[in-house]
Amino acid sequence: MKNRDAAAVEAAKNSAGGSHESVEYTASLAQSTRTRAYELVNLYASVLAE
Repeated sequence: MKNRDAAAVEAAKNSAGGSHESVEYTASLAQSTRTRAYELVNLYASVLAE
C-alpha cells in the first residue's frame, strides 16, 4: 500500500497543479491495484495446484 500510494503521488507530480493531476494519481492507483490483483490470483492458483 505504501509503495502504491508513493507511486501515485510521483505520477501526479508530472501534472502538478494541472487539471490532469488527479487523473494521473487515480490512474496510477488503478494500475497498481490491477497488478497486485493479478499477483494474488497467480499466487492463489499456485496454491490450489498443490
